[in-house]
Amino acid sequence: MECFDLALATDPGDSRAHAMKGESLAELGRHGEAVECFDRALALDPGDSRAHAMKGKSLAELGRHG
Repeated sequence: MECFDLALATDPGDSRAHAMKGESLAELGRHGEAVECFDRALALDPGDSRAHAMKGKSLAELGRHG
């Protein structure tokens, strides 16, 4: 996650970096943290359909279907 943290320290408004960090966290099974990243990404770019989809998958993994 260090590479994403460095990128976000440089440009905290980079929605793709937030989303990509979320995807990496989700792959590691860290779905709660992933959802937080997807939320940040979507706050910056509400139209990011991949971030929406990945957030949905992480929420499902957490048993939060609503």
